[in-house]
Amino acid sequence: SNQDCDSYLAVMASSNKNYMLVSVWYTSANLDELTTLACHGDRLEFDRGVYKHWAVYVGLQDLPDAHSGRKRRVHSVVHRTNNTVGSAAMVSKEKYGTGDIDIESLEEVCASSQVRINNSHDGLGCLPSADVVQRVLDAVSKSSTTLQQQQPCSGAYNLVTNNCEHFATWARNDTKSSGQVQTVGAGAASAALGAAVAIGAAVGLWKVRSREDQRSRRS
Repeated sequence: SNQDCDSYLAVMASSNKNYMLVSVWYTSANLDELTTLACHGDRLEFDRGVYKHWAVYVGLQDLPDAHSGRKRRVHSVVHRTNNTVGSAAMVSKEKYGTGDIDIESLEEVCASSQVRINNSHDGLGCLPSADVVQRVLDAVSKSSTTLQQQQPCSGAYNLVTNNCEHFATWARNDTKSSGQVQTVGAGAASAALGAAVAIGAAVGLWKVRSREDQRSRRS
């Protein structure tokens, strides 16, 4: 019923302050504005230009400094690492030492990219913020083999079936979904359909012209 639906949405909103929120884009220069708005368990979308990278915000965490090794308290995210690798390595990053689940500072992951909060999948259902954070922190601490058995979105990386967006959506929304893959798939399907239509039109035109030639010869 509508009342049950309203009650469900109210519960989701109360356990997730940024329920269904899609924020404006931020840069490394104003990450402080993002972190003021962000809540634990939010999905973060990073614009890398040709693709989008995804992570889960986990708030302030004690992480070792990349240079000194000393721990410092920084705004952090958990994500499938997305180091630059050759195209041949992209489908199975884990074999090349990338695509692992890691916790890093938001600043380092953002780098020169733009970033925004994107909880647009919350309508599918979402876990309480504390559960989301616990889920991804557990993913960081466990081995890939154990994760593959216990948590289906935390196994071996696959660009099409188990990428960084799949992980972030699974963590927050408990569903395995990647809008990028669906968009590319739809685009590929449209291109294939367009090619089929073009081929069909060409064959049809060839048949028409063939018949006209035959008629011309008879006359």
